[in-house]
Amino acid sequence: MKRGFTLAEVLITLVIIGIIASMTIPSVINDQKDKEILARLKKSYSTLSQVMMLSQSFNGLYTGWGLQDNNDDSSRNTFENYIAPYLSRTKYCVNEDGCWSSEKSKGFDGSNESEARTSGVGGQHKVQ
Repeated sequence: MKRGFTLAEVLITLVIIGIIASMTIPSVINDQKDKEILARLKKSYSTLSQVMMLSQSFNGLYTGWGLQDNNDDSSRNTFENYIAPYLSRTKYCVNEDGCWSSEKSKGFDGSNESEARTSGVGGQHKVQ
C-alpha cells in the first residue's frame, strides 16, 4: 500500500487555495491603498498646519491677510506673501512663462494640433 496524495486531491486543494486567495488579495490591496492615502493626507495636513502656524507667528493672525476677499488676485497675493515663503521645496508658477512646456503635445488620437498649456502649477520658481 502506497502512501501519498492522488493527483485529484492535490488539484482540488490548489483550486480551493486559489479561490480563497482570489477573494482575499483584492481586499488586502485595497486596505493597503487606503492606509497609504490616509498617511499621505495626514502628512499634508500636518505640513499645512505647520506652515500656517509658522506664518501666523511672523505675520499675525490669518484674519488680517485678506482671505475674505473673493478675488483671484487677492488670493494669489495672500498665498505668495503669507504662505509660500514658509513652504520648503515647493515649486509654483509666478508667471505664465516656464510653467509648462512650449512644445506641441499629442492628443489621444495622435494629432499634433493642440499646444501645451502655458499656465498652471509646476513652474520653475523655487520658494525657500
